[in-house]
Amino acid sequence: MTSIPIQMRQRYGPRRVRGFTLIELMIVVAIIAILSAIAYPSYQEQVRKGRRADAMAQMLTLAQAYERFYTSNNSYINGWAAISVGQTQAPTQGTAFYQLTSVEAGGGRSFLITATPQAAARQNEDRCGVLTIDQAGRKTKSGAAGVDECWR
Repeated sequence: MTSIPIQMRQRYGPRRVRGFTLIELMIVVAIIAILSAIAYPSYQEQVRKGRRADAMAQMLTLAQAYERFYTSNNSYINGWAAISVGQTQAPTQGTAFYQLTSVEAGGGRSFLITATPQAAARQNEDRCGVLTIDQAGRKTKSGAAGVDECWR
């Protein structure tokens, strides 16, 4: 009986399966696609919520500055020009996700600060829409979400 050389046995012997099959790979790709389809919109909403919180904090800071201006001048007239230097967008530097404006009315006895979402990074898709705060601390919004949800 002749023996088969070892090299031939290794080359032509039983094959070892290595790696993944195409089916296994496609299952992994499908799972990743499903997870990302769920996670990415949630991530985007959280980013919008963080930007909205930044705009609200800036609006409250400006409202406090308006009140300090009123204490000194007994009027809100021309207060926006005095207090809003460099603070007409949120965030104050970089890409503006909200544009901040104010209206002084009632003979200098009232003001309304408005934060309008901008199209930058699709912030205008925020569920709360345009945010406002007035001299009495009343907080409103124009979007579909509830006031409590927006002004937390």
